[in-house]
Amino acid sequence: MGLFNRLIVIVMVLSAVACNLGGAGGSGGDEEEEGEEQEVEVEAGGVANGEYEGIDTVAINLILDDLNSNAPPTEGDCFGDIDIVIDDGEDPEIVGDGECFFPANFMTYTLEGEFVDDENWEGEIVVVLNNRPYAFDVEGELDGDEISGAFSGVNIVVGSIRGIWDGVFSAELL
Repeated sequence: MGLFNRLIVIVMVLSAVACNLGGAGGSGGDEEEEGEEQEVEVEAGGVANGEYEGIDTVAINLILDDLNSNAPPTEGDCFGDIDIVIDDGEDPEIVGDGECFFPANFMTYTLEGEFVDDENWEGEIVVVLNNRPYAFDVEGELDGDEISGAFSGVNIVVGSIRGIWDGVFSAELL
């Protein structure tokens, strides 16, 4: 049984014991019906496990530069959404996906990461543009009920076309 599951069991046992310690006079109507389970959200090690959602919180800037041309680079911004799940009992602890839209195209992305301490995390984001995946290191932080991250990198997109990428995103606990 993982640490997170053990903590849930301990909290449920302590909650059950605390509910039964009310004495003979009752507890003023806050008692649960028999057979109902009490759900308790636990933050294990400072990490808020759960589902996070970012609507219009992804911004990816892409500069395309033809290395064999003197023409100025083409630049575009992609804005979109991301869904992230944090579960410190899983491997990887952080997973996410989403898509963003250019004026005439779109990109999808997937995210995997691990916490390096209670607030900071690192991992990899894979951005897919025109059925070609591009992987970048990503770093971020968990601040209360919000997770955020950023990445940047340079690669060859196709032929002599260099891509210069910068991206940021955030999502809030649902």
